[in-house]
Amino acid sequence: MGNKSKIYRTRRGLLIAVADYVNPVDLDYVIDHPALLDVSRDEAVVQWKNLIENGFLQGLPGSKGEYVTITAEGRKNLPESPREGYSPYVWGPTAGV
Repeated sequence: MGNKSKIYRTRRGLLIAVADYVNPVDLDYVIDHPALLDVSRDEAVVQWKNLIENGFLQGLPGSKGEYVTITAEGRKNLPESPREGYSPYVWGPTAGV
């Protein structure tokens, strides 16, 4: 499987994992989520930061991005959401098709 494909799966996995919790969570809490089983911690850290920078996750004020919640934009990219709202940043170039 290509590296780009793994990046997209990691981003989706992080969104799924964070969305499963009502309260803000940190990466250590979600890293063992089933959606992230084949993702290394190093890969997850990079994509965690990218998802925050691109508005799919929101850092809890004062936590410097350590604790996050999923944003409305992040929720639009969960697998159960309508495909029309999918972002190519999370789903790859065929998003919404």
